[in-house]
Amino acid sequence: MFETYAAAFLLLTFWRFLSSHVAPTYFPENILGEKFDASFYPEYLTAMEEPPLWRLTKQQPGKTIFRLCWIPSFHPAMCVKVVKEDNVYTLHAVQIEYIGPVPGRIVVRKTKRLSENEWTRLQAKLTASRFWQRKPFREDREGFLGATDGDALILEGIENGAYHVVVNSDPDADVEYEKLCLELLELTGLNIKQTWLEYHEEPSR
Repeated sequence: MFETYAAAFLLLTFWRFLSSHVAPTYFPENILGEKFDASFYPEYLTAMEEPPLWRLTKQQPGKTIFRLCWIPSFHPAMCVKVVKEDNVYTLHAVQIEYIGPVPGRIVVRKTKRLSENEWTRLQAKLTASRFWQRKPFREDREGFLGATDGDALILEGIENGAYHVVVNSDPDADVEYEKLCLELLELTGLNIKQTWLEYHEEPSR
């Protein structure tokens, strides 16, 4: 048993060292403050083969993109990205296997076209959650790892050349923010509801 935990610890340490030295910078400098453990998040997006979103504000200024990274403590992590270009709305979803304290390999990759009604519903939830006005991170928290038995909901957005990110780990997320994140997850069409309910209460619509 000791050997198993020791091996897992060494693997986690090596992965974080590798991520911190090789992975691209996923957040603009100082946007989340000094208390946020910014080394944890890139591990998952790197494993999901996702690029830094904030850099696209200059590279692709005409696009509107929202990307949610959902990291449950005891279930597979998932990334959902919705891209609006002209009047075309496209959803991309990636899920990785759960192997403990480090990200696993990609087991699901899905792309689908969204309808205008689905996009309009998503926009309504973005407005209700006040996404663009929310503080990126609560300074009284100790980073994502402060919620070791919960989940993390990391939502990024770019629109009209602006970038914003909100990091909420359970139990910090309020009802409207949770509804927004659940909407993004359910748009994938994947069976995620039972896993969601292990970390959150059933939301009222």
